[in-house]
Amino acid sequence: MKNLNIEAPRIPLCINGKEFSFIPDSEFASRLSLLADEAGKRAEMCKETGEDACEASAFLSYAVDTLIGDGAVEKIFGDVLPDPVDLCDILGYVADAFHSYRRRRLKRLKEGS
Repeated sequence: MKNLNIEAPRIPLCINGKEFSFIPDSEFASRLSLLADEAGKRAEMCKETGEDACEASAFLSYAVDTLIGDGAVEKIFGDVLPDPVDLCDILGYVADAFHSYRRRRLKRLKEGS
């Protein structure tokens, strides 16, 4: 008899020498999509209203913590207020890891493995 075990894989990440991970499930995909949409809206508001970098950093920090764990930004940057561009780099890194996993999984499914 064939046996199927479905495990929730964890995708490991290393950022500034600190280790994090996330489960690449549909809930994660939904959070990532919602946060990306909100980040886009906030970027437009910044452009129109001149919102300062501190407010942008606060939202982006929230996004990073939401995706890879509470306290992740503090663990990465310590007491320093991170630059919004650095936080965007982290979010891009996380999103890329998620999409790479999903592409590998779809390829495996198409190949019947």
